[in-house]
Amino acid sequence: MRELNEYQKRCNAEAVQFHELLQPIVDQMPEGWSLKPIHIDDEGHAWRCQYIKNVATGLEIMVRYNEYDIRGKFEFTAIQWPEYTDENGHKGTSDPSNCYNPREHRPSTKATAGREPKAIAKQIESKIIPEYERIYERCQGLAADSQKYHDATAEALKQLTEATGDDRHSAGNRRSGWYLQDYPGSQSVEFNSVGDVRIRLSVADMLDVIDMLYRKHTGKRRTAQWFSACPECGCTDVEVGAWVVDNTEEVAGTGQEGASDRAWCPQCEHDGNDGSMDGCRYLTTSEERKPFTEEGA
Repeated sequence: MRELNEYQKRCNAEAVQFHELLQPIVDQMPEGWSLKPIHIDDEGHAWRCQYIKNVATGLEIMVRYNEYDIRGKFEFTAIQWPEYTDENGHKGTSDPSNCYNPREHRPSTKATAGREPKAIAKQIESKIIPEYERIYERCQGLAADSQKYHDATAEALKQLTEATGDDRHSAGNRRSGWYLQDYPGSQSVEFNSVGDVRIRLSVADMLDVIDMLYRKHTGKRRTAQWFSACPECGCTDVEVGAWVVDNTEEVAGTGQEGASDRAWCPQCEHDGNDGSMDGCRYLTTSEERKPFTEEGA
């Protein structure tokens, strides 16, 4: 940690003074509310904003101090809102900006720093907390709806990845071979193939098409079994050497669990004689899939 300059030292001292001014106010607030410790960043610099939190409800109020105002003012603003997680594991927030009909705003209020702590606490209790609790509850419903949508998207992506053996998908853009779009109940999959052939179907119909194509090429129903894929282009039409019963011409097997060292890809003509296709098989239910190149079909 590097040494703080004079400006940073002064800011840190002001943060401590600000924290000390707020403590008597928070002490007068309803039960459950407490003043969080001063936040210090990795460089030892104190944040100038302070935070009042209710651990039981998750509500949190940010406090700014405008020292340049002629009387000096505190500004209190509700900042913590319900979260959800999307299909990529990223966190999102449902806040008043997501509320429509009617629109909502973040509850906030200002108070002169020289007033009695009890009076300021009463102002926060009447001007912020009731509205904050009401809007927060509404945002919880929105977050739950968003979570339901993203959970449905994640499940659809999982099913399609398992069915196609191709995890080069994305939600909402055309950078990969196929992508998922729209909303729960009307989700559709757009598949872009070589030659710019474009198919758009519902998730259920797309899975039916995948089953039909699998039966056509293999003569069997698609189940959660082993899929092979070319390590170069991602093609799942990999061909392998097999033992054939001479009198019946029935395929007896490849002779080993993984991909045969005689495997090759009919799309990019990658030759697996060097053993490069070994280990390119995986279960469609496995979480550990071999990654494909973006150039694959």
